[in-house]
Amino acid sequence: CETVLDQIYQAYAESHESDPPEISDGLKELEELLETLPLDDNNAVFNLCCRLCTAYEHKAFLDGLQYGAHLMDELKNRT
Repeated sequence: CETVLDQIYQAYAESHESDPPEISDGLKELEELLETLPLDDNNAVFNLCCRLCTAYEHKAFLDGLQYGAHLMDELKNRT
């Protein structure tokens, strides 16, 4: 981890208990679609999907922290 934010995200990412049903169901559906592809293409598409999901999760996590910080600042400045 290069930053404290990255360390916090890493701890968050490792603390997940299990995926909600919509993610588990989506991964099963993706797996069924990928079964029709040759193994190399299957792996390439699956790995790309995983990288995109991880990048989106990381961005959403950081955005959430930023919005929370703005909210705290707004609440602090109201009094």
